[in-house]
Amino acid sequence: MTQSTDIVFVNPNSTQSMTDKIVSSANSALNNRRNVTGVTCFGAPSAIQGPIDAEKAKPILFSNLKEAEKAKSKLAVIACFDDPFLLEARRTISIPTIGIGWAAFTMCSLYADKFGVITTVSEAIPVIEDNLRNYGLLDKCSFVHASNIPVLDFENKPKETKVKMREIIHSLLREYSIGSIALGCAGMAHLAKPFSKEFNMPVVDGVYAAALLGEGMLAVPNG
Repeated sequence: MTQSTDIVFVNPNSTQSMTDKIVSSANSALNNRRNVTGVTCFGAPSAIQGPIDAEKAKPILFSNLKEAEKAKSKLAVIACFDDPFLLEARRTISIPTIGIGWAAFTMCSLYADKFGVITTVSEAIPVIEDNLRNYGLLDKCSFVHASNIPVLDFENKPKETKVKMREIIHSLLREYSIGSIALGCAGMAHLAKPFSKEFNMPVVDGVYAAALLGEGMLAVPNG
């Protein structure tokens, strides 16, 4: 059973190294002010790259969310940028539940009137656009761009993917006038700080954003 915690990040894929990276990013955001744990959905696909992978992961994801609920964790975060089944989870899980995509969009919209999203593969674009529409933020998003970098490449080829992402951002900033960028994959978390400095604008990692917004949620009395 999931140990009771302040914020539990449920990684819908089965890659433990990504869960470790998620927890590290969350702890960095919170400076260890909150008890954070991560849960890996063993038995799910190794990466969530579109609706088919999400459907395969769904039963394991919800099993882990229910375990967090039973353990009386204070807040759950679905740690996949596509926010798979987030709205369903919010209807059926009793503890507050947010997604890293939603958190990143929200943070970007607070920084700027217009923001952009860089995701992994093209299959994720319609999912992210639907989420933005459901969250009422589509009109603030200038683009959802696929990097065409597979999720696990950010784990296995960090130097190469950083170079490619830098080139993509340079190209997009020549085309669009935006004030912030959401990195559309938890595996991109390590790029947020260096790219924020390099491009002189907020480059937002969804895990970092979810940790900070989650801490804010927990600070508000809820009866």
